[in-house]
Amino acid sequence: MKTWMTQWVSAGLTVLLLGALLSPTVMAQTPPMIQLAQNPKLGSILVNAQGMTLYTLNSEAGGKFACIGGCTTVWPPLLLPAGTTTPTAAPGITGLGVITRPEGTTQVTFKGLPLYIFSHDMTAGDTNGDGIMAFGGVWHAAKPESMSLAATPAVRLTIKITTTGSTVWGRVTASYKAGHHRVHLTCARASCQFTVPQGLKVYAAQTAKNASTWPFKEWQIHPMNGKAKTVKAGSLAWKLTTSDVLTAVYVVSGGSSTYGKPGY
Repeated sequence: MKTWMTQWVSAGLTVLLLGALLSPTVMAQTPPMIQLAQNPKLGSILVNAQGMTLYTLNSEAGGKFACIGGCTTVWPPLLLPAGTTTPTAAPGITGLGVITRPEGTTQVTFKGLPLYIFSHDMTAGDTNGDGIMAFGGVWHAAKPESMSLAATPAVRLTIKITTTGSTVWGRVTASYKAGHHRVHLTCARASCQFTVPQGLKVYAAQTAKNASTWPFKEWQIHPMNGKAKTVKAGSLAWKLTTSDVLTAVYVVSGGSSTYGKPGY
């Protein structure tokens, strides 16, 4: 009887010991939704739990959504998991929040701007979406030290080019620097509109479609509030403090043209 009891107790202790060894003493922790990663070109950037780059769209400053409908197929929003109220982040990451999307889901924000991933980033560390112009603004990889565009009002830059019928007489390229990014804008139509953070210096240059037939004459800058001015040089730089209309005026060789002048 004593031998049987000894064997039973011994077997029970063995089972308990095996259970203790096989059961983890600490529950595996879920990695934070938002983490930091070092990118060789962009430096420190925000990534999701899988290491995929997170992006913001500067035309969404002020709580308005530009990426809706089909946009979210290419740029899936970073949504707050069901049952949670605040996003989790690695130590040192601040400025996170949430916003309700038009369809009712809750999206994570960084410095007031909704966060997205880019469907054409194939592996962790890809930043193929950085600098893309679409949906009324420019996509940027989210960076901890980036300027808070939510606190920087956006203004509209309208570029117009002399046009006859369907023929546009030139091409305009403009650029500005926002934080560590150089943003490039291109217009080869009669009229283009871009959203630019207010107060930045914008550089513009033009290329005539046929300089011998339609040479460049001048730039015309028409601020929303302020006096219009004319610049004769082929390129220019000015601070965009209001919504401006910039017109590249070309003329017929040996004559003049009224095409392409801005309307009011």
